[in-house]
Amino acid sequence: MYDDRLEVYSPGGMADGTLIQERDIDDVPSTRRNPIIAEMFHRLDYIERRGSGFKKIRTETSNLFGYTDEHAPEFRSTPTAFHVVLKSVNYDLHGTTTQVTVQDATHDDRIAAILDFCDIPKSRGEIQQYIGIANREHFRKSILKPLLESGQLMMTIPDKPNSKSQKYVSV
Repeated sequence: MYDDRLEVYSPGGMADGTLIQERDIDDVPSTRRNPIIAEMFHRLDYIERRGSGFKKIRTETSNLFGYTDEHAPEFRSTPTAFHVVLKSVNYDLHGTTTQVTVQDATHDDRIAAILDFCDIPKSRGEIQQYIGIANREHFRKSILKPLLESGQLMMTIPDKPNSKSQKYVSV
């Protein structure tokens, strides 16, 4: 894990020996190395349908707020290893992680997106997922709290701020 990316390494290359970077990622057939174990995991709902991984990684990444083509996941393999690089959409080109302060909040595209997104009440988790911030504490302190304090966002259950049913709506 790095400031600007997450790299995932898995021993074992492509089952057919080809290199993923030489293939069209949309046309890579799913090959189960151990069909008995794969079927067991599928029946236990630990895995989805076969062959959905590449598409899911690409789709979920492209749905993150701030995503551009520069943030596209990278897949590469060797005959003995497989690598995936997921780039952070919260890392700017100057080498620092984007931090949102109260002063920045009114000028930040993410804040405008949150306020538009919350025209219908949304949970903390929904908002966090929408803008692509994984760290709950960072989200609460740097984004949610300033928006609540500035009056741009309000709780739907203000007398129970820690309720599991708590949602937030734009003012």
